[in-house]
Amino acid sequence: MILIDALYINRSGSKLLLDLLINELEMNGADAFYLLDERTADTYTGIPANRKCFLKAGLITRATFYFKRSAEFSFIFCFGGVPPVKNSSRELWCYFHNAALMDVKDLDPKGRIARWAKLMYMRIFNYNTDKWIVQTDNVRATIKRLFNIKKEEVWVRPFFRNYPLLPEKKLSRNAFLYVSDAYPHKNHERLFKAFEKINSGNKNIVLYTTIDEQKEEYIALVKKYQQNGVNIINLGFTTDIDIVALYKKADCIIFPSTAESLGLGLIEAAQMGLPVIASDLPFVHAVIEPSHMFDAFSIDSIINAVESFINEDITKAPVIKITNHLNWLAKEIAGK
Repeated sequence: MILIDALYINRSGSKLLLDLLINELEMNGADAFYLLDERTADTYTGIPANRKCFLKAGLITRATFYFKRSAEFSFIFCFGGVPPVKNSSRELWCYFHNAALMDVKDLDPKGRIARWAKLMYMRIFNYNTDKWIVQTDNVRATIKRLFNIKKEEVWVRPFFRNYPLLPEKKLSRNAFLYVSDAYPHKNHERLFKAFEKINSGNKNIVLYTTIDEQKEEYIALVKKYQQNGVNIINLGFTTDIDIVALYKKADCIIFPSTAESLGLGLIEAAQMGLPVIASDLPFVHAVIEPSHMFDAFSIDSIINAVESFINEDITKAPVIKITNHLNWLAKEIAGK
């Protein structure tokens, strides 16, 4: 039996990818046991009780599970991207997709301390991993540098759900969508400040966001800007959201994030044929060729990009630059 360790995954894009991977593994008949975050207990009802375990995410609970049960498994796949404390004699792969450990500039002091602690843990225990899997060449270069990992130990194998091209429609060029939950590196505040200035001259421009209602600090920020007359509509975030219906609301996808391990919103928008204006940063160049780029750290640059789209100066369709490895990954894991 193989172990799929996803203990730290419970929300946002990582949860969407986990659901996709588990579904593919089950379709491939994988003899898999799933270690899962207790906050996802209502999600995986179709998996028999003897093939799953829900625990409170934490270093001690995870280490205890490994010390008690790791010998039961022939292969371990850590989807949370965090190697275990215990050096298992079993082959172990880690799928790294933690953007918060990348080069994030906008962290507050508490965030910088948390990042430093996580980096120290990763540097100490990364030797418990036989193979690292990442989503882009950009991430491979970063983790090689951060954790002193040899190139041959890192595979680039992105995966994502495939979506159909949306029917062509006449663009009103006034509806912008940012599909992302809220974290400091997602850059919502600069985006809101940009739309505050845009709405001061044009009240018809709307920004849709998908911030989880549990993110109270960011929900309060949305309400503050709404009260100041900024046309922001937050649609919330759930893993069972109708992605296609969501994207149909938009004339353009805007993506101001400053760090991503993949950027699902970029790929989804490109698959559906929607214009994408995005940060001029390596993670974007790694996955798509966008319709237009801007300086994510400059409010004026974001404003200029939005106004260029409104004025029909941006017409180019985005192009996906990566291959979907979902089928390959599921078969490799299931065959262990």
